[in-house]
This record gives sequence, C-alpha cells and structure tokens, in this order.
Amino acid sequence: MKLSESQMGWGSLRDAVVNIETQFMKNKPFKKRVFFRLIGQLPKLYQTYNFEQPEQRAEFVRFYYDVLRYIDDVVDGDTATTDGKLIEKAAAQDFVNRLKTEQFSSEDEGIRVVLEYCHELADQIGLEGFKNKNLQLLDSLEFDLERRGDITDDKIILSSDQEIQQRYFMNFIDPCFGLMAQTVDQPTMTEPMREIGRASRRYYNLEDLFEDISRGLINVSREDASKFGLDEDSFLGLAQWLLKHPEMIKQQKKLSVANAGIRNIMGEGLTEWTRQEIATGGDNLRVWQNASNINSLGTAALDLIILKQHPLDTLFHFAYGSSASRFYREVGANDSLK
Repeated sequence: MKLSESQMGWGSLRDAVVNIETQFMKNKPFKKRVFFRLIGQLPKLYQTYNFEQPEQRAEFVRFYYDVLRYIDDVVDGDTATTDGKLIEKAAAQDFVNRLKTEQFSSEDEGIRVVLEYCHELADQIGLEGFKNKNLQLLDSLEFDLERRGDITDDKIILSSDQEIQQRYFMNFIDPCFGLMAQTVDQPTMTEPMREIGRASRRYYNLEDLFEDISRGLINVSREDASKFGLDEDSFLGLAQWLLKHPEMIKQQKKLSVANAGIRNIMGEGLTEWTRQEIATGGDNLRVWQNASNINSLGTAALDLIILKQHPLDTLFHFAYGSSASRFYREVGANDSLK
C-alpha cells in the first residue's frame, strides 16, 4: 500500500512526522531529546549487521516510536494534539477509541498517515502481526485512562494485580518488544526479553511516581496497597498535596524515590512499595543480563566485537538496558534505602 500525495493529506509523510516530533519534544528533558535524536542513527546499526532493507527497518522503529510516544503523551496530557489542544480524560478516551477502530477524525490525520506508513514498512520487511500488536499497545494506553482517578472529585482507582500485569505490562511489552525484535530477525519473544521489559516499565513507574499520583494514576495494585497499609484515601491525600506543591514532582524525578526527603513525603507504606519494586525490577534486569551477550550493561566500555555479533542484545541494550541498569544501580546504592 503506497501512499499518494493526496492520501497523505499534509503534503508529505515527512511533514506529518516533523509536526508530531515537534509536539513530542516540546516538554521533554534534554536526555530524552538526545535519545530521540539517536534514533535517527538506526540505519547504521542495521547496515552494520548487513540486514536487508536497513533504511526501512530503521524508519519503522523511528516512526513507530515517534507516533506511540506522541499518542501516549497526548493521552497523558503531556503534550498537545497536532492542532495545539490539550485534552481531558473523556476526550482522550474518544481519541484512543478512534485509533483502535480506525475511525480517524481530521485532527488525527498526521497519526493516520504515520501509522499507515508504519504498516507499509512492516509489510515490506516482513514483520508479522503489526495490526494486532498495535491494538494491544493501544489497549495498554486505554487501561491507563480507565484507571486514572479524578482528584477534584476525590476519586482514586486501584486496579488488581492481574489487570496491571496483563494490560499494563504484557499488553505493552509483548507487542512493542516483539516488533523491535523482529526488525533484527528475532521472530519470537523470549522470557529474558520480557524481563527487560518489566524492568524498564518498573523504572518508568518509579521515575514518574509523584507525577502519576498527582494525576490520579496509581501503579500500586490493590493487593500491594493492602499489603503496605495503603488505600484510596492515602493516595488521594498525597495527590492533593502534590498539586499544591508541584515543585516536589520535579524534585522527585531529580532526586529519585531513594532520597530520604522524598521518602518522608511518601510515607512508610509507599516507601516500602518502592523498595519492593526496586528489588523486583533489579531481579528482572539480571535475568536479561544473564541471558544477554552484553554483560557490561551501563558501562561506557562495551566490547565492540560483541556488539557486532549480537544485534538483538545491542538494540535492546541501547533502547532499554542501559538506562534501566543505571537507574537500578543508582537507587540501589543510595544510603537512604539501607
């Protein structure tokens, strides 16, 4: 399916992507903007391993990453739609439903173009199940919307551990990591690949803990809340306090959940939950490290010979392993957790 100029609507595919990238990068910290630009270097990776159609493989990863991060940020209220609007929860649910059913509005034109182009690229390079995997990823985003409470209406939603494991973890990890693995001719997901996915998701949860809570998004399961003496009222109280002290949201990102001052704000129950997640995420990471051919994760001196022999490990290391390893190493070494 080759897109014509008239089908693209915006004049060209590149225009659509640039518009989305501009919105995506507006509020991103420097380190994430740098990572975003590094994606443009992917053709060199695929060329290094002599894969067929290296440009198409690189463009698939770049454009699909672009559009998924953009959709996620629109749904979370982190960035505006392509017409400059921030949307509330009800509108975000309509937005995701349009994407799932492919009933696009004029406001979704840029997203439609990029998704169709990604589908075309997936067909060209032989990626299996793109459409179904995309629906799984959209379900993961929809789950975040369904469980987001309303702080102004004193409403907090706690989800079951089973729901979080399936819809937050697996409905993101299996399609996202599975498609990435297929770009280096790894046809099936492996358990170590899922483990680096779990480590990465936990890392993002902990990094964004205060920001998520202030929006009414609670990543602590109902079972864990009971285990650590937490309930809807305790999360509501913290969310309301954070909305009055937004500077602490940035401080938590900067100092991490391992900081003593941040722990005082979290309280004992939430602190113990973060300890559990740090330990579990570290275990997830080690499963992948032990199976990976790159054992010096997070260090500057990587063996270039090993990198050239193992494309899957290289791709996952630079996309997820390096940042996750650095996070767990830093929080684990912090004295306030001992």
